Amino acid sequence: MTIALVLVSHSELAAGMKAATEFVAGPQDNFYAVGLKEAGIESYRLELQELFLKLKKTVDSVIVISDIPAGSPGANALVVGQESQLMIEFVSGMNLALVLEFILTRETKSLDDLLKDGMDNARESIQQAQLQVVSESGEEEF
Repeated sequence: MTIALVLVSHSELAAGMKAATEFVAGPQDNFYAVGLKEAGIESYRLELQELFLKLKKTVDSVIVISDIPAGSPGANALVVGQESQLMIEFVSGMNLALVLEFILTRETKSLDDLLKDGMDNARESIQQAQLQVVSESGEEEF
């Protein structure tokens, strides 16, 4: 099964996430980034329509990963994806752990396992660090 990943976001976040992912994992096939820019929603939708038309010829399914739930980029990507009649899965809350999990394991897992494991990995990567101040004497201060 060939799975494409499409990152969607406000402005350049998706492009930056794609660049960061490829910095870690190397160049990837079937991996795209589309950002909603000042040109407006119609321009954005047209870019998505062209991409999904291209993907319909080469992949079995598409995972759309959005920056935030219910935002314009994700909502419009979902509508355009459904209109394309591609098999679309939609995930929001884009982070590097999520994208890397999808990229690095999409060829070895079922779509259901890929989605579950990717979202579990993304949740686990969100952590709060507890910083402690160490004085010049080397003792911890509270």
